[in-house]
Amino acid sequence: MNWYYVAAGQQTGPVTDSEFQQLVATGVIRPETLVWRDGLPEWKPYSQLATATPPVEPLVTTETVRNRDYTIDIGDSINAAWTTYRANFGSILGATLAAFGLITACSLIPFIGFIPQLIVQGPLLGGLFAVLARHIRGEAPPVSEVFSGFKNNFLNLMLTQIVISLFTGLCMLPGVIVAVVGVLVTGAVKHGSAPNWTAMGIWLIPSIALFAVGILVACYLTISWIYALPLAADKRLPFWPAMQLSRQVVGKHWWSTFALMFVAGILGSIGIIGCFIGIIFTLPLSFLILIHQYNKILGDLPVKTD
Repeated sequence: MNWYYVAAGQQTGPVTDSEFQQLVATGVIRPETLVWRDGLPEWKPYSQLATATPPVEPLVTTETVRNRDYTIDIGDSINAAWTTYRANFGSILGATLAAFGLITACSLIPFIGFIPQLIVQGPLLGGLFAVLARHIRGEAPPVSEVFSGFKNNFLNLMLTQIVISLFTGLCMLPGVIVAVVGVLVTGAVKHGSAPNWTAMGIWLIPSIALFAVGILVACYLTISWIYALPLAADKRLPFWPAMQLSRQVVGKHWWSTFALMFVAGILGSIGIIGCFIGIIFTLPLSFLILIHQYNKILGDLPVKTD
């Protein structure tokens, strides 16, 4: 059975019975929310239909999420993301510009730009993901909510992004070490001496191999932790439990998640064709695809309270 409901003055739906239950459980649909389904003569507040609606299941736990299965429909994710983007274009574009504008500004600081970028990137992306999740749920958050990560969840969001970046970056370290050792051992940096190209070639092969392995491992970790920052921002999970839960959930369908993110990346990069200006408009769509799938899998998880 398909349900419809009113959010921010607009009709939203259809949603299935199970999705309707999740919306009630997470507080998106409240007693005063107008709802409708086939067979009802008119729209009515949910409170008047409580006895006629499917029973609301208890709020799920992280253990429930770990044990249940899910599906990934790339076409459905793209359609849902585009519908949300089109209906809330100005707000979503404004939040994306605010987040990436500040991240870019920090990265352009001479010599030390990477430091402030690392500090603000997690809170800003977390705030952006929280805004997108609310839009997908039919709410109307203000653009300023993109800065919500700086209020009371700053340290957790910052650590989530830094730890993920650190682990994925370390995957390249073995290849760098072998390459540097090879240069030193073969005397390629000695002033006035000709490099031993044969010896350098011997060191180059394992270096390239380690770089290739590092790229594969970094790709695996990036996809495995793709929901970690949304979980830390939207559900306020501490960074390590968020990373663990993301890895466990993605592990059920890693290749499908990779395919979804690959398509989202292509769509988000299409704007590069327009001298990089177009990416401003396509990048939010790629993030919406990610958050739509996140909300489908983890949206009914309750917000962690201290």
